[in-house]
Amino acid sequence: MTNSVSPTGAIAYNEDALPAEYRGHLFHSEWGKGEFERIVVQRTGANYKVVKRDDKFLKGGTQPFRPLGVTVTPDGMGFYICDWNINGWNSKKAYDAGRLIQLSWTGQSLAAAKPKWFVPAAMGQKFEASTHELIAGLSHPAQSVRLVAQR
Repeated sequence: MTNSVSPTGAIAYNEDALPAEYRGHLFHSEWGKGEFERIVVQRTGANYKVVKRDDKFLKGGTQPFRPLGVTVTPDGMGFYICDWNINGWNSKKAYDAGRLIQLSWTGQSLAAAKPKWFVPAAMGQKFEASTHELIAGLSHPAQSVRLVAQR
């Protein structure tokens, strides 16, 4: 393992399924250190400051762990992490490597019910929702619902 840093992917968790201690925080793929980190931020005026860096949130096991990208799972209960799965690189060698890791919370989901229009609207399909229902969606605790309502 090297001490170099190579930030490659990050996402803010703004859904409502995980406990409050994870909401509004950053999750960061750190290729160089072979870690998937949680970065706790706090609002300070018009800016944010890092108040805790949990670089032990997810580390590799017996295989190389070189996370590249990350996204929140559709149910909001975890993350999909794209992992290079090799140490270093050699442009002259072909690698059969890479994997998709699902990191899931095994506790109870705290997610509020999503509106019945959410899935078809999110998929660009025909849906039925009144203006009032869409406006109510703008106040939903899950960012995914708010963004679809906005769109």
